[in-house]
Amino acid sequence: MNALERHLVALNRALVALVLGAIFVIVFINVIGRYFFGESLAWGEEAARHLMVFGAFCGAGLALRDGRLVSIDLIPDLLPKPATLAIRWLGVALMAIFMAVVSFSVFLSTLLGKYPLPFGADVFADN
Repeated sequence: MNALERHLVALNRALVALVLGAIFVIVFINVIGRYFFGESLAWGEEAARHLMVFGAFCGAGLALRDGRLVSIDLIPDLLPKPATLAIRWLGVALMAIFMAVVSFSVFLSTLLGKYPLPFGADVFADN
């Protein structure tokens, strides 16, 4: 692992820890404010939710890199090493495609103010 990669991984880990700490502080302040003072942060719940999603995406990258994601490895264990590696790269490619589709849909929804989500999202749309 080269120096740049080590620094990026360390930065990502620090970012995940910082986001987790921020979620804890925001939720703790909201709970104390709500139950002891009758007031809470108007933006606290939404900020904590968005930070949780952001932290999950950052942490998923670390978990994928270290091979810590949950996987069903019965078939890859039975195959030869090159086939196992090909299956792993296929999984990475499928995840990248999925993340690109979701990211593009979110970009369009923020740009247009609508929710143009693909793959049968019209079933859940309000009429």
